[in-house]
Amino acid sequence: MRNFLAKADLHLHSKASNLPGGWFSRLIGCPESYAEPIELYKRLKERGMTFVTITDHNTIQGVLEIAHLPDVFISCEYTVEFPDEEAKVHVIAYGIEEKHHIDLMKIRQNIYEFVSYLKENSIPHTLAHPLYSVQGTKITRRLIDKMALLFDSWEVINGTRGTNIRSIEENIAKLYSGWDRIRELEERYRIKSFRSRENISFTAGSDDHGGMDVGRTWTQVEGVRDVRDFLKGILEGKTHVGTEKLGEERLINMISRVGYEYVKRHYNIPAEINSILDHIFMYQ
Repeated sequence: MRNFLAKADLHLHSKASNLPGGWFSRLIGCPESYAEPIELYKRLKERGMTFVTITDHNTIQGVLEIAHLPDVFISCEYTVEFPDEEAKVHVIAYGIEEKHHIDLMKIRQNIYEFVSYLKENSIPHTLAHPLYSVQGTKITRRLIDKMALLFDSWEVINGTRGTNIRSIEENIAKLYSGWDRIRELEERYRIKSFRSRENISFTAGSDDHGGMDVGRTWTQVEGVRDVRDFLKGILEGKTHVGTEKLGEERLINMISRVGYEYVKRHYNIPAEINSILDHIFMYQ
């Protein structure tokens, strides 16, 4: 196979992300997603994604449903804790095996053990939405410094967030370039850096939960022949990011789709209305 420019949406969710997300969904008991993995696969391919993955929260059950299909690799978005801070972050690991997932679930209470395992096993990974407060985590300068010591790759385009956050996160990442800067942080916090590269590379994904906007934000790697090459490109920081227009409509799409699926499962919707809504939410 000839080398070519390959792309994939590196952050999206399926029905396996089945716990409530925000305060309102917790109130009514609505899960984060109802999207069927096979539906996601088809839509991602229709939108030109070379490779396909699903990054559900702390589970690989969704992506395993399509793991037998061409161009699929297994991934997961983990909630990982700092043992020395009252803080949690989301870390997405790519191209993992079921054994890796079992091991990572056991050690995600300690981010230093977690990242060490990823490095030792040459597993590509990224820090998802670095400035997003996970479960009430306070984003401090100290925490960002530690993120910079831990992660070579940051997700700087997230489809559920606005356009300004990209430039903010990219500019912050550039402040942590160079080995001198990394050594300075090691001495300040007495933490050994896990960085492999002087500069932080970038990834992107839709972070879609409803299935409507998957593949509209993506990560690219040049010179790829197969999935293995693509994952190696992420690991080595040879990534480029791209997106269609970002805006509030993405978040509205996601909330509307998940909300519609919840209502459909809990209330009787007339068949004639149901068919129209199915078309709206399936084919936008």
